[in-house]
Amino acid sequence: MGSAEGLVKACKYAFVPNELGYCGARNFNELFKRFISSPSEKLKVEVKKALRSFTALYSYLSLISEYASKDVFDESVVEAYWLGNSLLEKIPVQAVKELISEKFVVLPSKIRKEKASFLARKVYIHHSFHVLFIQFLTPKLKPLLTNMDKCIVKWGKILEIKNDKLRVKSVSLLYEGAELKLKENYFFIKKGFIEEPYKGMLISIHWENAIEEISRAQAKEVEKYLLANISLANSYAIQKTNKK
Repeated sequence: MGSAEGLVKACKYAFVPNELGYCGARNFNELFKRFISSPSEKLKVEVKKALRSFTALYSYLSLISEYASKDVFDESVVEAYWLGNSLLEKIPVQAVKELISEKFVVLPSKIRKEKASFLARKVYIHHSFHVLFIQFLTPKLKPLLTNMDKCIVKWGKILEIKNDKLRVKSVSLLYEGAELKLKENYFFIKKGFIEEPYKGMLISIHWENAIEEISRAQAKEVEKYLLANISLANSYAIQKTNKK
C-alpha cells in the first residue's frame, strides 16, 4: 500500500483539474475531500482506483516508481512528478520514448512518433513535461498559453491574505518572441488546501489554487525542472518551425 501521505498529496494536486473535468474518469472530488481530511485504509482502495483513471498522471507515477523501486503512490514518487526531486534523474530517455509511444495512444501516431524521436538528451518527466512538451491528452483542454500557465505547478510566497484569497509573489508563463519564458508576477489565488496561511509562507500553486506549504529547497526543485522543460519545449518548437 502506498503511504497515506503520498496519496493525500496526489489527491490535492489532482483535485482542481478533476473538478474542471480535465482529468480522471469522473468527478472524484467528494472522495478526495474525505480522504484528505480523514485518510483511512478503506478509502485508500477507492482513492487508488480513482487515481489510476488519470491516464497521464498514473503513467508517469508508474514509470518514476519503477526506476526508484518504490510504490507508485510513495510520497517521494508523487513529489517527484508534481514538484520534482532526484528520482527524476533515474529515468532513461528510452523509457520516456516508450511511455509516449505505448501509453499516450489518444495522440495521433505521427505526433507520438515526432515527440518520442525528438528526445535525444536527458528528459525529466516532471508535470511541466506533460504540460509544455506533450501538451495535454484531453481534447477538452487546448494548449493555449493561458491554460499552460494555469496548469504548470508554480512556487509562490504569500504576501497578503483576504478571506479565501491569497496574494502571492510568483511567476507567470509567457511568450517572448517565439519562446516560452517565466516572468516574476503578483496575483491572487484561492486558499485551496492551506488551512492556516501566513505572510511569507512558501506554497505550491496549481490551477490558481494553493496546494501545500513547501520548503525553499522544494521551490528550487520546481524551478529547476520547470525551466528544463521550458527549454525542451522551446527546442522542439524551433525544430518544427525549421522543418516548415
